[in-house]
Amino acid sequence: MVGNAQAHRMHHEVGHDQTVVVSLSYPYGHPPAYETYRVYAPGEELVFKNGRTDAQGRLTFAPNRPGPWRVVVSTDDGHGVDLEIEVSEEMVVTEVSGPGHSHFGMILAGVGYLFGLAGALVLWRQRSRRNRPG
Repeated sequence: MVGNAQAHRMHHEVGHDQTVVVSLSYPYGHPPAYETYRVYAPGEELVFKNGRTDAQGRLTFAPNRPGPWRVVVSTDDGHGVDLEIEVSEEMVVTEVSGPGHSHFGMILAGVGYLFGLAGALVLWRQRSRRNRPG
């Protein structure tokens, strides 16, 4: 019986190498828990690592070479991010870039919502005029 237990044992090692930790959150502050992600090594098309974020919306990976690493997170409801994380020769993150919400983009979205509301108001007024007796 002990022999069977030994055969199914798994060797392990616990370390604290230089690991990249990416913490994510939705615009309203909640973490994207258990969402899928993919990590691509510099110049590679095959996935280096994939998985799900943890309960706090974090993902980790340990780069094995310097260069621009790509992290793609996507959710079933359409949220997501595509980041480029520059890792130095010392395996330290030196720069993070990717699309974000700029103030200009938020202003454009606000203007779009106002036009949408104005259009809905015009349609409502036209419909109420047609339905008046007389």
